[in-house]
Amino acid sequence: MAFNTLLTIDELLELPEDEHCEFKEAKNRFSEDELRKYACALANCKGGLIVFGVTDNRPRQVVGTNAFQQPEKFAES
Repeated sequence: MAFNTLLTIDELLELPEDEHCEFKEAKNRFSEDELRKYACALANCKGGLIVFGVTDNRPRQVVGTNAFQQPEKFAES
């Protein structure tokens, strides 16, 4: 799966978790250090996705997240 294409939410929820895709429920919080580790791991594997607010286990469900109150803090600069 090329990650430079747009995916519908249904397509996204069907992706397998692997070295290029991680799902994290993170309803209320998620460690910034953990986020950095996952981002580095994905970068070392030539990219991928971290999807927050979705259950890890199938059938995946969108649960939403309030983990990052200032997401722009993590934006590319």
